Amino acid sequence: MASTPYPLPRETRESAVLAGNGTVGPYGPSLYKIFDTADVKVFAKALGETVFSDVTAGCTIAKVNPANAYDYFTVTFGALVPATTAWYHSGKRVAERSVAVTRGGTIDSNQLEKELSKQASAQSELRRDVGRAYSAQVGSGPHFISAGAASELMMADAAGNLVGSGSSIASILAATAGSAAAAAASAVTASAQAGIATAQAVAANGSAVAAAASAAAAAATLAASLLKAGGTMTGALLLAAGLVGTPGASFAGSPTTGLYAPAANTIGVSNAGVLTGVFDPSGRLVLGNAASIAMNIVASHPRLQVHGVDTDTTTIAQYRWQNTDTPGVQHYLCRAKSGAIGTHGLMADGAGIGSWIAAVSDGAKFIDATSIQAFADGAQALNSTPAGINVRVNQGGTATSVVLAFRSTGHILQGYAVAGVPVPGAAMAFGSTSNQTPLYQVHGLGTETQIVIARWSAGTGGATLGFYKSKGAAVGTRTIVASGDTIGAIQAYGEDGTNSPVGGHIRFVVDAAPGLASMPTRIEFGTTPTGSNVAVNHLVIDSRGFVAITGAFGTGAPVTKNADFTLADTENDIVVTKGSSCTATLPSAALWSGRTIWIKTTVAFTTVSASANVVPRIGGAAGNAILAAAAGSWARLVSDGANWIIMAGA
Repeated sequence: MASTPYPLPRETRESAVLAGNGTVGPYGPSLYKIFDTADVKVFAKALGETVFSDVTAGCTIAKVNPANAYDYFTVTFGALVPATTAWYHSGKRVAERSVAVTRGGTIDSNQLEKELSKQASAQSELRRDVGRAYSAQVGSGPHFISAGAASELMMADAAGNLVGSGSSIASILAATAGSAAAAAASAVTASAQAGIATAQAVAANGSAVAAAASAAAAAATLAASLLKAGGTMTGALLLAAGLVGTPGASFAGSPTTGLYAPAANTIGVSNAGVLTGVFDPSGRLVLGNAASIAMNIVASHPRLQVHGVDTDTTTIAQYRWQNTDTPGVQHYLCRAKSGAIGTHGLMADGAGIGSWIAAVSDGAKFIDATSIQAFADGAQALNSTPAGINVRVNQGGTATSVVLAFRSTGHILQGYAVAGVPVPGAAMAFGSTSNQTPLYQVHGLGTETQIVIARWSAGTGGATLGFYKSKGAAVGTRTIVASGDTIGAIQAYGEDGTNSPVGGHIRFVVDAAPGLASMPTRIEFGTTPTGSNVAVNHLVIDSRGFVAITGAFGTGAPVTKNADFTLADTENDIVVTKGSSCTATLPSAALWSGRTIWIKTTVAFTTVSASANVVPRIGGAAGNAILAAAAGSWARLVSDGANWIIMAGA
């Protein structure tokens, strides 16, 4: 006989009463199988509580193998479950019919087997719960329970039903105190008036004394109790640990919101049955998670943590609403070198003050990715704490390096950290006597040590490197410059082992009296000769356009032509040696206005232009002739933008 694929043994479909182990789980697997995770309810009772509460809403029920239609399961709580909390899970399937067991008039055996086991599960669980119900003895009719008011004591009526008694512990204690006092007064009166026997009087008096003592004890109990209307506590208030779904301290109308103890020495905050924060034994406040998580490679646990899964749950914002022009929202990072809170001490030069750090997961832990670090930048003293800012990045590995530094002196140092080599620790001085410390410095180890200014525009203008000079003594003061003032310069420095003298420069110098909308300027190009550390001007273009060159210059070595040729862009001096008439193809004069060409021949043959674009020395129309058929003939040709003019020759 074949067995069912969904076996259901005789069982209560309920776990034993279990205890937490200090974690959220998962706990399991279960000892019975389920079809749907909605078929399970979880109940818990924290230390000090008297009944189990349904905490299913704060738990996750998961099949061991979600692909199986009928399988064992595990339970994971929404908060840590201490060993002092008892709990259990129970099958609570509500019967339903949602799938047909026939297909086209034919019974689907698998669906039928599944449906029968589902119905049997619900019946087993019903049988278990019926056995726990309030029931009547055999032979008596059914009895009922009528719910009473809060704190009201229950009693059986004449028919055996459970109904409210109309009394509470507080009302009974109050009545007992009144009855005891009345009994004492009655006993004294009876003894004096009725002349009851001495033994009876003594007994009555003893009863009255006992009643009075009971009343006094009740009164003392009431005096030591905290009334619902309020009062002042004179001792400790001990609450049940509670769970995230049923916190030990909650609020009227919001029973799932409040405080509970997910573990020893830990305070949890629950909002609508969901964990929102934890104060742990180390004094940390963890928002959005049940436990602290290390933030970097050295496993530091920050005092304040915010965990979330989207922008809203991981964003921290500060707001300031004030109808004045005072400074806006501020965030202070304060540091003192001392061993006790509240004790001040001076930081050492270079010591870190505070950092804003971004860390990223490497798959197993968080590693610093980039940071902005404030540091002591100079000797610290009373009312004098110079400081700077480092920008650090991670270029691979587990550490960050400084690539940009803002120093307390106002200098900005930028560098490209190769192999962990950061920017210099201080601004560097340059010049023949190391007497110049540029405010902005870029340091590097390779070809990346460049500065590029880029402009992205549909217009005709390009990027600009600007220099500005004013003779004003204060920043922002406009005072006219004078003739001879250098208004900008580009200099190249080279290290000589001790200093870094200038190797060359391009300088912009005012070379006549300036005025409104008039700034006559010359450009000086200088180089430093051997044995000197001072650059000397060799090319000057003055405000008139006059170019003065100091020293020799060349236009390239003469080029010999022994055949017809086309003059190249880089050729200026030509020697013709062809043993017959030579044809020269000259470049377009329109493209080379002002260019000078020298041509001579060493043979007795003519040199002519391939085009009629050469004007002879005597002037006239342009023709082809350049040199006559005589060895030693020569000519100097200059482009006027239309033709090549022979300016001199023989």
